[in-house]
Amino acid sequence: LNNFNKQFESQYKEFLDEYCSYDDGNATNRLIDIIFKGKNQDELIKVESNKQKLLFYCGGFYNNGITVSATNLFDQIDYNKYEVVVIDNSNYHKDKWMNIQKLHPNVHIIYRPGFVNRTLKETYKQNLIFRRGLYNNKMLKYTPVNSYKRELK
Repeated sequence: LNNFNKQFESQYKEFLDEYCSYDDGNATNRLIDIIFKGKNQDELIKVESNKQKLLFYCGGFYNNGITVSATNLFDQIDYNKYEVVVIDNSNYHKDKWMNIQKLHPNVHIIYRPGFVNRTLKETYKQNLIFRRGLYNNKMLKYTPVNSYKRELK
């Protein structure tokens, strides 16, 4: 093992310098300085743009029409004008990663791990909306607004 470490020591150091330069045990202190004290703002990586943001949830990326439609839609978007973000859950199945790799390279994906904190009644309402959609004002009463507010908070 020591020979292995010595053999690749320079490549390992180059990798750490390039990709892990902030992994020094002080990340929490830097975060506190930036968020609560307004320090070191110049060290932040800027990711904002003036493009119009489009946010999508594309289902579970199963081999189905929703996934094909989303993939086709994302291939037609003008990425000079729009910034596309897809929210995805952490559920895993065999086709998911293969289908995600088919997405346009300018699509940003945000993974939402864990579960939504909602009551049984709110879960029922959410599932009803998922199955039937919000196609008219009558369905709005089934929207679990409090659940959405808790999730946003």
